[in-house]
Amino acid sequence: MRVTGRPASIQVSLLEPPDCIETTSPSCGETRVSVTFQEDGTVRQISIPAPFDGTPVGDCVVRAYKAVIVPPYTGGDQIIDWDLSLKDEAKAADASKGKGKKK
Repeated sequence: MRVTGRPASIQVSLLEPPDCIETTSPSCGETRVSVTFQEDGTVRQISIPAPFDGTPVGDCVVRAYKAVIVPPYTGGDQIIDWDLSLKDEAKAADASKGKGKKK
């Protein structure tokens, strides 16, 4: 079964991308992470597509999502797709500091 978003039977919260993402990484952007849950609530498999797959950023995201545990359920494995925005917060903060300043 493939589900986009979070079904009512599986409620998980990942509020922010994991801390191990380095702000100097060139691998920023939008992506979708697919997480396969087993009936015991643990993660069976995670996939993240290119250009993040196999990169330090992608590996960090995979490690973070492996830690997700949901309450046990029935009905077989469920695949949940999460849209993820990987941003360089340091660059965003620097850019916002420069807005609105008079020279």
